[in-house]
Amino acid sequence: MTTTQQHLQQAVNDFAENQISAFYQAEGAGQHLPPLYDQLLQAVEPPLLTQLLRECHGNQSRCAAMLGINRATLRTKLRRYDLLNPL
Repeated sequence: MTTTQQHLQQAVNDFAENQISAFYQAEGAGQHLPPLYDQLLQAVEPPLLTQLLRECHGNQSRCAAMLGINRATLRTKLRRYDLLNPL
């Protein structure tokens, strides 16, 4: 693992740990909580997709390849978050 990958992994780990802890404190333990996985994706995916598309100069095929998903999946995600408009 490269230093850059290690820094990214640590940043994501710290973010997840802090957010999950804050979520449970705010919502109250033992209560019926909304799906945390979906909430995490909704918080992380839009800025990830926006920034990566920016880095790829709007090239969706390149962006999808960098994410390890196919272009159709990327377009589905872009539609979900209303990010299909040119940057």
